[in-house]
Amino acid sequence: MDEKEINQEEVVENEDISFEATDSEGVEESKDVKIRKLREEIEKLRKERDEYLTGWQRAKADYVNQSKMHSEEKMELMRSAAGKTIATILPSLDTYDLARVNEVSWSAVDANWRMGIEYIFQQLLMSLESEGLKKFGKMGDSFDPTLHQSIEAIPVSDKIQDSTVVAVLQSGYMLHEKVIRPARVNVGIFEQRN
Repeated sequence: MDEKEINQEEVVENEDISFEATDSEGVEESKDVKIRKLREEIEKLRKERDEYLTGWQRAKADYVNQSKMHSEEKMELMRSAAGKTIATILPSLDTYDLARVNEVSWSAVDANWRMGIEYIFQQLLMSLESEGLKKFGKMGDSFDPTLHQSIEAIPVSDKIQDSTVVAVLQSGYMLHEKVIRPARVNVGIFEQRN
């Protein structure tokens, strides 16, 4: 580098550079006006940012809600399908219960065969219970119209048996806390005798 170039660099470095604000017509603006305009622009950009952020948050919340609703609908559809399938199996469970009710005939059957049938029934019942099936309706239960279907009112002499199940004609079943078939029962009605 020659001496002339070095001197020009020193001049550029030592020069005090200042920018003067001008409007679109080239008229100089004061610092206060420039600061005010910049603040207005910042405020405008903040409002715009907040609008975008709010919109994004709403869209995200809508997506999360839609996902939850979709999952719930999917689970309900699966439960409905399982309920329909299980409902087709219930007559087989009823047939087993009917066979067990007749103690004389049941005990007359070969013991090995009877044990095999009981084992198969228990496996089937355990499989269904693992899918959420629950059997209900026992003698002595309090009558509940949401769980039981009353077939007949039977007069009883003991006040304790009033409004209780005195005979189960057909067991009830629920799937995941939803009754898929009420228990068909006879209900005791206390009759006070004079």
